[in-house]
Amino acid sequence: MHYRNGFSLPIFCLGLAALALSLFQLLALLGSNNLRQWIRYDEVKAENIYRTKVPKPFLKLPDYLDAHIALARRLGPLSELNEAYQDQLAWMPANAHAWSRYAVGLQRFGQTDAQLEQVVQQSLKLAPNSKSIALEQSIIAAYNWSAASPELRQLWAQSFKTALQRPRELAYLANAGGVSNALCQHLTKPHPLEQWCLQLPAYQKACRSGKLTEDQQKWCGSVGISSQ
Repeated sequence: MHYRNGFSLPIFCLGLAALALSLFQLLALLGSNNLRQWIRYDEVKAENIYRTKVPKPFLKLPDYLDAHIALARRLGPLSELNEAYQDQLAWMPANAHAWSRYAVGLQRFGQTDAQLEQVVQQSLKLAPNSKSIALEQSIIAAYNWSAASPELRQLWAQSFKTALQRPRELAYLANAGGVSNALCQHLTKPHPLEQWCLQLPAYQKACRSGKLTEDQQKWCGSVGISSQ
């Protein structure tokens, strides 16, 4: 319906709806950012905010799903982690990075069963050439190689090849994750980290000697080797 002054009721209503949606999204974004800040500094407070203060319509929005995942990864239980990731993947079922992070979360909870294998396979099949995913999966592979099926080992072997295109980053992540020795056992020679693997025991012994200068401590930290 149009009026003399050019006013259109349908267009006006659409504009109001668009404005309301924009406000809704802005409130959700601000609220989820605030929640993520609380997660960093006070997990108990953050969980209380999530459980009691977040309006129910917000809970299934992508920003709040990210916060839910962050809480579940820190506090558990595993069922909570599964729920959070499955809600996120309902929004983005073809997002290989989301599947890979799901696998990382399962790994942290000690999952080594068929569920982990299915999640890993989905991630690698969606993005077989992604270096960032290959780096994550190489660390998971080092943890779980002996328990994996031949099919999954084949996928992980390809992940090793892709991740080795960024050898320094792979070495750091393996050290930081405490799986550098296992990783070296599973890499097929020759590879870019072969010399590093040979020298690794000496590096670990030196970094954990308790007799390091400040510069040596910084170097050990820079390559991911803990002093403990």
